[in-house]
Amino acid sequence: MPWFSHYSIRINERQKTVRDAELEIILSKGANLLKVAPVNSLGQFGVPTTAVIRFDRDYPSVKNYW
Repeated sequence: MPWFSHYSIRINERQKTVRDAELEIILSKGANLLKVAPVNSLGQFGVPTTAVIRFDRDYPSVKNYW
């Protein structure tokens, strides 16, 4: 994407802007909907990628969870 600025990420309808190379998340039990789209410096969104992650275990808390 020309003039890439950052990624727009939605996890179970919670919005997050990511400028770093990594993002640590906590998944809820069951189906988790993940949508990621690149955004350029003009604020235009690129083609989004969507994934459903099914998670069925308890997971301990992680620091800096948004």
